[in-house]
Amino acid sequence: MAQEPKSKQRGADKIYELVVLNHTFLASLASLSTYIQHYKTTEASEEFKIATEKIEKNLERLLQCLKDKKCNPAKASSENNPLFEEQLPTFNSLEINNLASRDKETIRDLQEAHLVWEQLQWLFSISSKMLKLAV
Repeated sequence: MAQEPKSKQRGADKIYELVVLNHTFLASLASLSTYIQHYKTTEASEEFKIATEKIEKNLERLLQCLKDKKCNPAKASSENNPLFEEQLPTFNSLEINNLASRDKETIRDLQEAHLVWEQLQWLFSISSKMLKLAV
């Protein structure tokens, strides 16, 4: 794209940012997929399904915006989505170690939930940013 004549380089900054966000999204999705494939995980919860549907909706809108070259800004999702505001409480390894009185399976489930939810929040945030760029 940099070798194109200046008159053809319209929106180069937006395109570059969209490509970077796309790469980041795919890397994060691959990381989550690898985790799910290599570790025994619990069944997908209703919140997980809702979150993935919202991410998918953002990506569908993005694709439509890119195809049509026009987009309805009112349909662009907000990064501050109520589903993600009601997230799991944040905790760190010290707090998990304090749960030693609980069984190992409970601790592992908490760690899994935290990891997966953070990844879903990140994917939603990236998909929202891509959609805003296309608007």
